[in-house]
Order: sequence, then C-alpha cells, then structure tokens
Amino acid sequence: MVAHECIVDVRPFKASANVTVEDVAKRLMDYGFHAPTMSWPVAGTLMIEPTESESLEELDRFCDAMIAIGEEIREIETGAADPQDNVLKNAPHSVFHLLAEDWPHPYSREKAAFPREWVRQRKFWVPVGRVDNAYGDRNLSNVMFGLGVWELLIILVIILVLFSRRLPEIGQGLGKGIKSFRKSLHDPDEIDVTDKEGEGEGPKKE
Repeated sequence: MVAHECIVDVRPFKASANVTVEDVAKRLMDYGFHAPTMSWPVAGTLMIEPTESESLEELDRFCDAMIAIGEEIREIETGAADPQDNVLKNAPHSVFHLLAEDWPHPYSREKAAFPREWVRQRKFWVPVGRVDNAYGDRNLSNVMFGLGVWELLIILVIILVLFSRRLPEIGQGLGKGIKSFRKSLHDPDEIDVTDKEGEGEGPKKE
C-alpha cells in the first residue's frame, strides 16, 4: 500500500551499475514520462506522488516503465550492456539522434526509442538530448543580440505598463535632478544636500 507519496531509493545502483538518479529520470523521458521529484527530500532518490491526479491506466504504465528500467540496470550489472554506452547513460534519445545516419551505440534504435510496445501508441519525441546540468549552471555564457524596432517598442510598452503609476513621481525626480545638475555647473557651492523631507544642514562654507 502507498499513501500520498513514496520515495524510491536508487542509490545502490550507483555502486552496482554506475547508474544515478539522473540516469533513471532521463530514461523515463524515453518512456513518455516526466520524472518525479528528484533528490528531494533525500538526495539520490525519486519522490513519487501516485495519488495526485493520474488514472490507474497511467499508473500501470509508469510502473511498467520503472520495471523495464530495472531490467536495463540489471543488463549493466550482468555485463549484457556496456557500462558506459547504454540506454540509461545516453537517455533521453532525441528524434534527431534516432534518425541520424550514424548510430555508434551497441544497442538498437528500437531499444532506445520503443522500449515497450505501448510506447508506440503515445510516443513523446524528446526534442533535445542529455544536457550536463551542473556544467551549464557553473559555466554561464552571456549572449548579446540585436534588438529590432518591434522588440524595442514591446520593451518600452512593458516599462510603461510597469511604471505607469509612478511616472509623475519619476518625472518629478528627474526634473529635480536635472535642475540640481545644471545649478552645480554654475555654482558648485549651491548644491542642495538636504534630505527628501527638506530637513538637514545645508552646505557648510568656511
């Protein structure tokens, strides 16, 4: 019996087959499932909440997918599958990868794309392959791109909408700032240094 949620511990597979919780989560995408909560509240585990909104049919498919992934892990443990080049380590398999002329893997395209017969009926074609999450987080790349007239107009409209209520206040503040700047150019000793309440000491002259 399972209540609201349960935790599946896949950490032992790290030692037996070099399979991590990320490998299992990404392989689930080949079966058409978004992975459950990963590494929370316990690192290296999957937290599954089966009673939230899924039908019994969907839960049966998910259980079958997990059983199939267990069989794939077993193939690695017994030496039937390559410990590095296997369906788990290369998951998810994108449509571009599956249709490429070059297929260097020891397993078939069939095994990668349709690990169970029912997957054919509602196949989710993954648009991209595996992404190194940690590397991407630690090696950010800035990209500069040119903005066209329409993009600039959209940004301007967004700014106006966000600050429409404060436009009078902003305009008044800018006006005071410009006035003070112009005054300082003619007489630096006359710069207004009072606070916003109008209180405070003026400039001290010796």
